[in-house]
Parts: sequence; C-alpha cells; structure tokens
Amino acid sequence: MKCSVKALQFPAQYIEIVETFLRIRGCDVDACLADIGVDAAQMLAAERMDQAVFQRLLQLCHDVAAPERPASVQLLEHFPVTAHGLFGIVIMTSPTLETALASALRFYPVVMPAYEILREDIADQVHVIFRRKLDIGPVNDMLAELILGSFNSIRRYVENDIGLFEMHFSHQSRYAKVDYESICDPQKLHFGADADKLIIPKKHLSYALTTGSKTTTAQFTDELERQARALGAGQTASQKVRDWVRRRLREGKAFTVNDAASALAMSSRTLSRYLGQEDTSYKSIVDDERLDYSEFLVLQSQRPLSHIAHMSGFINESSFSRAYRRKKGLSPSEARKRGRQVD
Repeated sequence: MKCSVKALQFPAQYIEIVETFLRIRGCDVDACLADIGVDAAQMLAAERMDQAVFQRLLQLCHDVAAPERPASVQLLEHFPVTAHGLFGIVIMTSPTLETALASALRFYPVVMPAYEILREDIADQVHVIFRRKLDIGPVNDMLAELILGSFNSIRRYVENDIGLFEMHFSHQSRYAKVDYESICDPQKLHFGADADKLIIPKKHLSYALTTGSKTTTAQFTDELERQARALGAGQTASQKVRDWVRRRLREGKAFTVNDAASALAMSSRTLSRYLGQEDTSYKSIVDDERLDYSEFLVLQSQRPLSHIAHMSGFINESSFSRAYRRKKGLSPSEARKRGRQVD
C-alpha cells in the first residue's frame, strides 16, 4: 500500500554520499546541487529532507553515473554502513546476524521510510522482503538495488565465511548479472522475481558479527527509539493507527479500537473524530491492513490459505476469500498461481 509522500522524511546525511559521488565523477558539486534546487547546508542543519529532495538527489546520481555500469553499484562502492548514521552503527555492533536483522526490522523506517521490511521464515530460509511504499518514478529500480545492496553489505562483518545472500529484484535490468558482482554473487542474483528480497539460510542468523558490541548497541538503540518516536509524533492520526495495526498483525496479536486509542493516548471517541476529519475510519484502516497483510502472505509465503485467513484476522477462509476477491479482483488461490516465477 503506497503512503502519502508528504509524510515521509529522509535523513539528510545521505546528501554527503551524493556529494562524494559527484566529486568522484568529476562534477562541480555546488553547481549540480544548485541546478536541482538543493541547499546542502540547509538540509544538513535540518537533519531531514522531504521526498522531493530525496528523489532529485537520486535522479542526479543516476544521471552522472557511468552508463556502462549500474548506477546503484557505483554508488554502493562509496556507501559505508555508517552512512546510515546511528542505524548503521546499531546494525554493525549487533552481537549476531539475528539481532542485526531484528534491529533492521524495528528501525528501518527511521532511515528509509520509502520501504517496509518484512520477515518470513520459509523452511530453513529467512526471506527479508522489502515492500515499496513510495513511487519515485524512473529511479524506483535504482533505489531498490541500493537498499538491498546496502543491507547485504552486513555480510562483511559476519564472523563466519558465509558468502553472499541471495538477492531478488522484482524489476528487470538492462545490465548483465556480472555487472553486480561487487554487491552480489551473480549466481545468487535474480531479476523479475516475485518481490524485492534477500534470502538468508536460517542457520546463518546465529553467526556473530566481528564488530559486535552489546554496550554500544544498547547505547545507540535508545537514541534510535527516540528518533522513531519523534518521527511518529509528526504523523497524522490515520498514519499512526495504520502503523499500529500493521505491527499488531505482524506480531500476531489481537486488538480492538479501544486498544488503538489507548496506544495513541486518547479515547476511542476522540480517535474516531480525528479519523473522520481525515476522511477515514478505524474499520476502514483495519480492513485495508488486513487485506494488505494477507496479500503479502499469499504471495510471499507457503502457508495454507486457512492459516492466512486466521493470521489476517478473518473469521474463516470463506470470508477472507470473499474480501480478497472484492478488493483484488481475483481469489487468493488465483493470485498465488499468478505469482511470477524467479528467473
């Protein structure tokens, strides 16, 4: 489900990566940024930038990159994990790959609100699925490659020699797979897949990180929690309810409108009034999120449809199938059959 671009704010420190890349490409940094209407000093002082600025910066990098190689690969060669700020530090200092993944799932919206990360355990594998929430036009595919490639860089800090994770992209690429070998083993790289995702053998999650430090992780995790709360404070009531419902569904927890109102520190009547002012309702949000979550499970898991119905909060499989068909135009089983095959 795509969200309002007006609500999304991105870390301003990414501007520094753009500046470095422009210099490497032999560009006049100040002139290039001025051409797209970006005041780097002002953005860095504000610490956040909006979607329009973020999109213009991505497009600029795409335009100045050498055409014979993927722009994403060129950028990632100069994109350290620490470029993500506190988020990158928490990931690097996590004791194990499992705790690093847990932190990523919790705090990714702080650094990259354009995507949602979901985890699905399938047999002996963990699928880390990246769902795009924001359409940024021509640079959508480049951003997907940047995000997964950056996330995959954590492999460098794993104690055991585990090689590279599998990397799947839903888009096609005009480049050969070998052109991506610096970020992924070409044999483990797939385009035209059913989703943007990384696949990690479950046994690898227990491996320690060479940069792990529980004290450092705890210290900076507290600050990330504060940043996450601060970002939430700027959301509308409907956005807060949507995020809350989404978390409850993925955690498998039951909930009511009173629970939602309590989580937002207001009465259910006040919450209904706020949502009404935004032309929506609690029921509408819950219905949307249940169907959105069920679609994810239908397409990205091997769970029986009866289980998916229960996990998504439907009374039974029949009511789930009817709601799914009304919203999606086909039944869950038909949607699963139509899922695209990995190349």
